[in-house]
Amino acid sequence: MISAAASPATSPIRQCDRPLPEGEAGMKAIGVINVGRSTDWPGDERIIRDHAAACGHELVGILEFGEATFMPTTLVVYTAFTRGAQVIITPTLDHIGAAAQAISQVRTVETPTQTLSCIDAR
Repeated sequence: MISAAASPATSPIRQCDRPLPEGEAGMKAIGVINVGRSTDWPGDERIIRDHAAACGHELVGILEFGEATFMPTTLVVYTAFTRGAQVIITPTLDHIGAAAQAISQVRTVETPTQTLSCIDAR
């Protein structure tokens, strides 16, 4: 279910377009894609990879889950902990829905335009 970083398609690497909280650049991160909410899976993966690269995060995997996934919030947090990731990157908060607030209590959640920061993630 989690795939290791594959060779990325060519695309320009953009600069991180917003300041990250102090100490949050260069952390390990996982990407999260809810396949039930994705209309462009390759595009969503590219967004995650580009954001990680632009912000200096080491992307240690991309987690994909769908409607039939048992306890997806627990799966996301468990995957972050077992991979040593302090940051969870998703194309939009819609991919994790109402769980965004719960997940941000233990790990920082980032999209290209938003950050839900967690002090305990450091």
